Amino acid sequence: MDDMGEPGSPELGHVAGAATDPQRAPRALPAERSARRWWTACVVIAAVLPYLSAFGNEFVRDDLVIIRDNERIRSWAGVVECFASNYWGDAVQAMLYRPLVLATYAANYAVGGLDTAGYTAVNVALHAACCLALLALLRHAGASAFTSGAAAVLFAVHPVHTESVTGFVGRADVLSTLLLLLALLAHRHAQCLPAGRGRYGVRIGAALAFLAALLSKESAIALLGIAPAMDVLLPVRAAGPAPGRPPGRIARYVPLVVAAVVYLGLRYAVLGGLTRDPAGIDPAFNPLVPARETALGTLRGALPGQALPSAIAVVGEYARLLIWPARLSAGYAFEQLPLVTALSDGRFLWGALVVALHLLGALVLARRAAWVAFGLALTTIAFAPTSNIFFPIGTLCAERLMYLPSAGFVIVCGAGLGALARRGADGVALRAAVALLAVVSLAGAVRTYERNHDWRDGRTLWTSAVQAAPRSFKNHASLGFTLVREVENRGGVDADPQARPMLRRALFHLEHAASIWPEQLDVNRAIAAVCWALDASDRLLPDVYARLVRLEPEPAESHAHWAGALLASVARATPAQRTERLTRARQQLDTALELDPASADAHYYAGVLWRDHLGDALRGARHWTEALQLAPDHWARDLMRSAVGAPDSAEAPR
Repeated sequence: MDDMGEPGSPELGHVAGAATDPQRAPRALPAERSARRWWTACVVIAAVLPYLSAFGNEFVRDDLVIIRDNERIRSWAGVVECFASNYWGDAVQAMLYRPLVLATYAANYAVGGLDTAGYTAVNVALHAACCLALLALLRHAGASAFTSGAAAVLFAVHPVHTESVTGFVGRADVLSTLLLLLALLAHRHAQCLPAGRGRYGVRIGAALAFLAALLSKESAIALLGIAPAMDVLLPVRAAGPAPGRPPGRIARYVPLVVAAVVYLGLRYAVLGGLTRDPAGIDPAFNPLVPARETALGTLRGALPGQALPSAIAVVGEYARLLIWPARLSAGYAFEQLPLVTALSDGRFLWGALVVALHLLGALVLARRAAWVAFGLALTTIAFAPTSNIFFPIGTLCAERLMYLPSAGFVIVCGAGLGALARRGADGVALRAAVALLAVVSLAGAVRTYERNHDWRDGRTLWTSAVQAAPRSFKNHASLGFTLVREVENRGGVDADPQARPMLRRALFHLEHAASIWPEQLDVNRAIAAVCWALDASDRLLPDVYARLVRLEPEPAESHAHWAGALLASVARATPAQRTERLTRARQQLDTALELDPASADAHYYAGVLWRDHLGDALRGARHWTEALQLAPDHWARDLMRSAVGAPDSAEAPR
């Protein structure tokens, strides 16, 4: 039987024996101990070197809320609050409960504040530990040194892991995977021990590691499927049970189930539920939620019969990321991966083929190639909680979701390389396997090293994301927001000669995002703000404010600003256009004041209309006086005070 067969086969020799019966197994030979040390060193080097380019990166994306601006991680009292609150705090109403990850950020902050080098160092160290845990698990389960070492090296350098390792908030995936692998290793080791306190203690340790994994990320619940799959496909030949007692096949899972129940109880107590309501998921980020009508009257989401085929089509994209990770993106939102509208769609057919190969392969190869079967089963089970097949999650597709499932993929690759290495007795096949592993590992390490540069700052991240996934609403919107924030941080549009070009670039991407998803409120607000800064009111603002008055929860301000945009464009208009724009501006202001008579901006623009365009300075002064009474610190207070003769004080005249 080859290396992909069951543990304990003659080809595995005493390596399997050591894993399955520690009391009967001979000690490892010196050559084997040397090989183990060599593979351990290779795995550590492969896990660390490609990520040296990640040091010096800034906080980006979710790091800003979860780490940089999170007051809870700045004191140990705040850590206690993390165990009693949502992962996002008050920023986002999401059903995420990950207090252990937040506690590690608090430890980082206690040591080095917001110096990103410390966060990177911890993430890389956790990644290296994950690789070593995978190596140890495969060795313990009876894999040969070459198979386990090759799988761990490939896991260490796979470029799809950069979002989890280089992105600081990706720590949730890395930490939960490490704890899950340790729990699985302890679960396996307990089966090798004779009945007694030692076995029970190890099982309790496995349950505690599993609970910690769940407190790091919800998807660790997959262990409840991975552990039985490993036990069935790679059975442990342990010392027999105590005399007179039947084998406890079910009992071995009781501590894990108890840990899961404890976690679910904590989750329910803190969040008030176990799963997220699909109605609270933005279809722009996951269009697989049930279709619903938006404020603009469009239907967004998946129609009946579209969600499942579309989710299966996304499986094909994940397979591409594992097999050929040349093109990587921080976002795959609508409409980078469009909904499947017909079963003849090639993306659905490819995804269905991938699903079928995993399910059938795990069943068919269970006896002939158990390691391949287990790798396929691990990928399938680990991916299931975030697949959108059983229930929708907050995102359609994300590379970080592949961190744990990719362990199954590299196990399949390692088993294949192990089988190749043993073919023939002249060593040619072994050299070919080593060469193939070296080439693939080097390519993965180089791609990972290069990919880390994309996470240098917000602009580089979202620029690369737009290039890799140009049809993603999220990528264009995020790049636009990032450029706008850069201009603000530099002091505004007039403080830097590069500000206007940056704003024009931001406007391009914000417009592109709005063309993909016009219902997004913040994007429309940003377009309006950039148009005002660039004095582009007559080109875009009418359409933007037409959307904003339907999207804003309090549309009076949008009506007022729409009128302001029309008034700003009058100077460049023809006589006919001037009359039409003034009429529309008056209509918008009447609507704004009808909706909210206390709108200071509406009174300000009404004053501009009557004083500067309709020749009624007295009526204009009354509106400006009212605006100053409503908002003494209004952004146009100096202009209004000088016009109405108000004193330059904190209070407007009454």
